[in-house]
Amino acid sequence: LVTERVWTMLRAMRRQGLRRIGGDLLIDDSYFDVGGDNPAAFDRQPLRSYNVVPTALMMNFKVVSYYFEPEADAGAVRIRFDPELENLKIVNRLSVRNGSCRGYQRGIAIIPNDAFDEFTFSGRFPSGCEVYSMTRSALDHNEYSYGLFREIWQSVGGEFEGGWRNVAFEPGPDDEPWFRFDSWPLADVVARVNKYSNNVMARHLLLTVAAEMRGAPGTTANGRRAVVEWMIERGIDAQGFEITNGAGLSRDARISARQLTGLLRHAYRQPYMPEFLSSMSLTGLDGTTSRRFDETDPLAGRAHLKTGSLDHVSAIAGYVHARSGTRYAVVTLQNHTDVHRGYGEEVQERLLRWVYEL
Repeated sequence: LVTERVWTMLRAMRRQGLRRIGGDLLIDDSYFDVGGDNPAAFDRQPLRSYNVVPTALMMNFKVVSYYFEPEADAGAVRIRFDPELENLKIVNRLSVRNGSCRGYQRGIAIIPNDAFDEFTFSGRFPSGCEVYSMTRSALDHNEYSYGLFREIWQSVGGEFEGGWRNVAFEPGPDDEPWFRFDSWPLADVVARVNKYSNNVMARHLLLTVAAEMRGAPGTTANGRRAVVEWMIERGIDAQGFEITNGAGLSRDARISARQLTGLLRHAYRQPYMPEFLSSMSLTGLDGTTSRRFDETDPLAGRAHLKTGSLDHVSAIAGYVHARSGTRYAVVTLQNHTDVHRGYGEEVQERLLRWVYEL
């Protein structure tokens, strides 16, 4: 539920005649059991959007976009943020220094309080920046959902007097929802995961598979079992295969290039092949490979690829439509010191060009 869809949902509620909510917002997030996932566990960067942990009710990936503008005459920096959550406090201690718009985070330090509902911005911001933006996570999931719901509900003319509570709702046999708002189709969800490497959406998919295959609440362990069983049932080698959390943020996940190629070949033979193929970044045109190839490059528009990158890791997997008209499954996984600093992409490009000429 990104901001635009929350707005669409609440506008639809207003059209149904709802104007005033006198009680609390009741949030049921019991469909997933994510345990005590720590957003700082992977790389000690708990505010980074790629580290947001899953929850069954997630709004806007729990992130806030901050915009910084120097006010040189006043020696201060203006901070705007979107969405403007009433339950998020910003303390601005930034000052302006003369200089070009360079440096790590443009000299901005962010210090959250323990509840992640107050952020202090300090440091010296360069005067050469007209506008600088960054996106960081804030609040806990349900506090964020409450804040976003309240802000947008009031913006569309609704009245809201309550707070929020966490509940586990048990509908009766005759209970019918007064209003429902459906998710994107699965093909659209997978496209957003694959084209833009959305980690938390990938984790949501694994937890949803777990809940649907083994019953709610969905857990990562049950998701792992369901995926391995699916592979074995279809004759895909699962020896040594290891999922940790369902996304790329792991140093313990394991899959061989041969196994991944087997998955790609299997998917290509399925009725959903066109949707799966189009879910990946199209070289030189969109997604994570849009800037890796110029539009005039012979490879532009000739490969559908999923990319992956961590410190000292670089990978691609997908399909290349060769000059001959044959489509090939291609996988390369590279684990080596500093391979993420461009060397991995150079090797990948040489491989793709070789395959294209087959």
